[in-house]
Amino acid sequence: VRFQQQQQQQQAESATAVAAVAARAAAEGSAGAAVRGRGSPRDNEHIWKALRELQELVVHESEHRAAGLREVLGVLGQGVEQLRGEQARHMTDVESRSRAESRRIAQRQTASQGRHVEHEKRAETLELRIDALAQALAAERCARAEAVAWVEERVREVQLDRSLPVGSPRPLPAPEAATAPGADVPPPSRVTAQVVTSQSLQRLGALEARLDGGRPAPDGGRSGRTSPRFPSSVEGGAVGDEARPTATEGTLGRLRGQLEGLRLELANEAEGHAARRAAPSVPALDGMGLPCAAAGGDESADVGTSEHPPGSLQSSRSVPVYRYTVGPPAQLPHMPVQSLDMQAPTTPRLAQMAPSASPPQASFVPIHVAVSNAAPHAGTAMAGLAA
Repeated sequence: VRFQQQQQQQQAESATAVAAVAARAAAEGSAGAAVRGRGSPRDNEHIWKALRELQELVVHESEHRAAGLREVLGVLGQGVEQLRGEQARHMTDVESRSRAESRRIAQRQTASQGRHVEHEKRAETLELRIDALAQALAAERCARAEAVAWVEERVREVQLDRSLPVGSPRPLPAPEAATAPGADVPPPSRVTAQVVTSQSLQRLGALEARLDGGRPAPDGGRSGRTSPRFPSSVEGGAVGDEARPTATEGTLGRLRGQLEGLRLELANEAEGHAARRAAPSVPALDGMGLPCAAAGGDESADVGTSEHPPGSLQSSRSVPVYRYTVGPPAQLPHMPVQSLDMQAPTTPRLAQMAPSASPPQASFVPIHVAVSNAAPHAGTAMAGLAA
């Protein structure tokens, strides 16, 4: 703006000077022509002098204007260079910031990828642990159901034996199990019997009542898998979701403790009965543990066991006649009580629950049968009856 004002001022001054010189020259020329009528060489010199001054003034003005333009171009060049420098610095700063930001973004991306991979690994580990826990829980439920069902089945069998009236035979599991009179007679060592006292039966009933939570015991024909404790059916080796919600470890621990206590009680009772055992003479008992009365005047044949070997059979010409007299129940002889080693299905949990399970020991009860008019082949029939 200052430069423009100076230029305008100089132009005005130069125009004023040129106009003044031209007016003076015109005035002098007109005055000389009027006086003398014709111009002289001296007057021409004045005109030429004025023209030369005007030319010098124009040249000076042009030089001054050119200098002003050069100054303006210099200022503009300095401004452009300053702007270029600022722009270069700004570009450098922006590039450095962009590179730093890209490095930070790359680091964040690498860290996020690492966290994502770690999260995936943790998710896979959790899935494996969940699968293992689900399998363990299913196996635990299956083992618990099998254990409780097996215990209920055993308790039900004992209650069924106890509920049978005195002298009534126990129902056979299958009709095919009965042996024909002429079939092969098994050795006496395979004949087994389990004697359980009434006190042990009462303890078993109390154990069943505790297991059933105060509810009455189910009937003999009902399976243990459909007991009130497990209303839903077991399919695929697992118990349904509608089972009674109980603590698995606590239930198994209590069941294990009850079984161990029952074993200890039965062992103590067996030792006590062994200590108070009576004389070795054993009264004659039939297959149901009742006294057997021989028919009067008939010859008797003793079909015994490993402890009491059978006597000689007397032959007769007639068909053998067997007579049984059911008398009042006599006191059972003092015999060692066999422990009820409950053999559950082979599972890891049941193996831990019953580590001392062993097959029941065989005990033999002497059987005396009164025989009259024994036939020549009475030995086979008596052996079958003894079996």
